[in-house]
Amino acid sequence: MPFVLLVEDDPALGAGLEECFRREHFDVHLERDGAEGLAAARDRAPDCIVLDVMLPGMNGFDLVRTFRAAGGAAPVLFLTARAEEADRVLGLEMGGDDYLVKPFSNRELIARVRALLRRARRPEEPAGQIACAGFVLEPEAGVLTLPCGRVVELARYETEILRRLFATPGKVVPRSRLLDEIWGWGGETTTRVVDFHVGNLRRKVEPDPARPTHILTAHGRGYRWAGG
Repeated sequence: MPFVLLVEDDPALGAGLEECFRREHFDVHLERDGAEGLAAARDRAPDCIVLDVMLPGMNGFDLVRTFRAAGGAAPVLFLTARAEEADRVLGLEMGGDDYLVKPFSNRELIARVRALLRRARRPEEPAGQIACAGFVLEPEAGVLTLPCGRVVELARYETEILRRLFATPGKVVPRSRLLDEIWGWGGETTTRVVDFHVGNLRRKVEPDPARPTHILTAHGRGYRWAGG
């Protein structure tokens, strides 16, 4: 059975989520403190971590940042009451893989966790350098060389999005395909995780991120790389 580490300091919510995971045949361990949650993440090797942002001892952002810096690879889903886009983007940049804004349904939480676990089990495809319109992407290193020679570091999901855009320059890559192939989420979903990562990419590759000329939006469909 998959093992989920749950870090939630609200006693009622934590107990409810713990019971929810058990009913769905997950092994689950609950911690109520950020520092204790980090220790459990290091010692217990969970398959997935589900945690609140606001925690005593150490907040969720710092917990995940420290866990990732130490080589922790388990997928992470943030639970947050913060609806502001900047806070959600920060969670992804700190090493989170997904987030749910409170209030949420237990059914959606379980579906998101299962999708993260499917994504984590997929074997990574071997990838060499990919050149497109003067840009050179090195997927395994997670770096992109711009036409001017400047090198920028990419987060894991930024790399995966850009690799797919480079593969079909000028053609729209559907948002549903990105969600399915990168995150393992089939069907329609209301998450904006793709949009957040595309926004981060634009800040790294566009001369003016507010007026992108490389990564273009096909409204209601997806994104495309503007020529190659």
